[in-house]
Amino acid sequence: MPKIHWLKAEIASYNQGNLDVVEFFSKLMGLWNKLKNTIKHPTCMCEVASEYAKMAEQDQVHQFLMGLDDDAYSNFHS
Repeated sequence: MPKIHWLKAEIASYNQGNLDVVEFFSKLMGLWNKLKNTIKHPTCMCEVASEYAKMAEQDQVHQFLMGLDDDAYSNFHS
């Protein structure tokens, strides 16, 4: 449980800083993958599973956009 908390906090506070967009996205993707491999999700083949996957993907898009440098990428935030 502490590892999950640490990963979620790291993702929430992670930002582009001096990284280029590709490097920022790659490092963020690495954190998402670590979190995905740490959390045990129930296996489900129902239609709710695909809705959950869409919601999780949308959360990642928002996390990525929130971490972008505001000055350089403000037009993507709107």
